[in-house]
Amino acid sequence: MKHDQLADCIKYFKGNSAYKRVFDKLRHQWKKYGRNAGWIQLHDATEPEQAALRAILGRDFSSANVRFRMSEFQMALQETKYDDVEIPELIAGYFGELLVTNKKKQMVLEEQKAVFFAVIKEYLALEKIDMESLADWIDYLTVEKTAGYILVMSVYKKNKKQAQCLLENVCQAVLCLEQHKDERLRLAVLSAKITANPHYFDRGQIAGRLLLYALSYVNKTEYPKNAERVLELYFLSGIRPDDISSFTTAYGIHLYTKKGLHPAYEGFIRENEIYMVNLSGLEHIVQAIAPQGRVFIVENQMVFSVLCEKVMRKDTALICTSGQMKTASLILIDLLCQTGCEIYYSGDFDPEGIQIADRIIKRHSGQIHPWHFTIEDYAACRSQEKLSVERLKKLDKIENPGLQKIAKEIRCYKLAGYQEMIVDKLIKDIEM
Repeated sequence: MKHDQLADCIKYFKGNSAYKRVFDKLRHQWKKYGRNAGWIQLHDATEPEQAALRAILGRDFSSANVRFRMSEFQMALQETKYDDVEIPELIAGYFGELLVTNKKKQMVLEEQKAVFFAVIKEYLALEKIDMESLADWIDYLTVEKTAGYILVMSVYKKNKKQAQCLLENVCQAVLCLEQHKDERLRLAVLSAKITANPHYFDRGQIAGRLLLYALSYVNKTEYPKNAERVLELYFLSGIRPDDISSFTTAYGIHLYTKKGLHPAYEGFIRENEIYMVNLSGLEHIVQAIAPQGRVFIVENQMVFSVLCEKVMRKDTALICTSGQMKTASLILIDLLCQTGCEIYYSGDFDPEGIQIADRIIKRHSGQIHPWHFTIEDYAACRSQEKLSVERLKKLDKIENPGLQKIAKEIRCYKLAGYQEMIVDKLIKDIEM
């Protein structure tokens, strides 16, 4: 009987330890291909292993480098009294395990993951979390395997229950922020409200990073790659900022709370003085209005100071971003654009300055305009500072057509240009 033949065959091979490594290789190849395919190779075969293979394969193996096809092993079995024995059942019996190919194993794992994410969606339904964007995020995790998928899987591989709890908590946090958007919650309060642990959603924790992925998807923004972008996403999502380092400097812009004009900032405007606004200050601001419906923005602090000195009048509105756009600057610009304000942005003629201009113009296309970013302006302010190849590569990502022309010119000369050299042009525009 075949069963007896198989049992006897297994006993034969297990009774000779010289076959142990050969069967390890056979099992590896079967799991890899799911059939009798590929080569079995021992680079340092011992004399007992060589003798054992001679006995079954019927050919000479006299060197330490042993190599034969897996199909050859099956054919050799058919020439023995074990002619009805198939390699898959022999391997399974030899190791006392169910033989599953890598492909089949992967399919099972993917099916289990699909069930895992389906359970999360079922949880959303049972908890009456009817945010369509959250359900879409779970689908996106499942299908695209991005937007936080690797983070979830890092926990899933260790403990499926913890991974489920992680996703459920993140979904509850997003819903909670949506429900409390008007009042804003501090991150620690949100964490404690959902998990009783005030540090659960800290940026350095897996849950904190996954929350950022969820908020990015829900708000249709890119995942934040630095601390400033994290603050921006928090503010956008209704998380009260704990950081006062994000600020912008302004002149002549009227800021409104729900109660009306903000008295402190109005005091600066009455005295023709500049003022600083941080994220905490912007938290209660609901509207920003420029006197003439236009605002001039510069990157450089010294240029801003000169503009304020030369054009200090009550119908002028200015902002200084102090280099890279901080969240406070972006939020104030958003508020201005909501009231239909036209914004003019001027910066340096170097890769970083062009990148900033490109990003801010794209943020409110049609309302934010490049200000003195022409080839003539570049010629007027070009310095002798050489730009490295690494820095020049940043210009490849510029999207605005006008700025692309400037980028091409900068690549040609490989020299930076600075807005201090065209400050008189800026003053003339503001005075018009």
